[in-house]
Amino acid sequence: MKCLVRIINLESLNIKRFNAATLLTVGAFLFLLFLGTACEPEVDRAAIAKDLMNKALEERIANYKSIRENRCRDGLLREANRLVDSILFVEAKLANDTLDRPPIPLKPIAPEKKVLEDTTPVKPFLPDTIN
Repeated sequence: MKCLVRIINLESLNIKRFNAATLLTVGAFLFLLFLGTACEPEVDRAAIAKDLMNKALEERIANYKSIRENRCRDGLLREANRLVDSILFVEAKLANDTLDRPPIPLKPIAPEKKVLEDTTPVKPFLPDTIN
């Protein structure tokens, strides 16, 4: 009892003891409180379970539909992308675009050959080689 008095600190409230009338009043109030919360109308558990099952089924159906739509959309986008790529590839092949490589340049005109007129006689470079 000393522990309870220390926790609640009844001495600071100037309540030294509970009399029978106070305990009876508090007990009656708690009884009415519990009685009021216990008197709820009876719930149809089967209907609640059926509603929960229907909601879960609707969620699963909506999830399945969204998955199927996403797969279908992805497949269509892949096919459209493949077709567009092939069309662009064919158009590029048919265009014969030569802008990336310049044409072969023309050969320059050959210059005239100059003929030197040398009047000096031919003689050996080293005097011992020809005798």
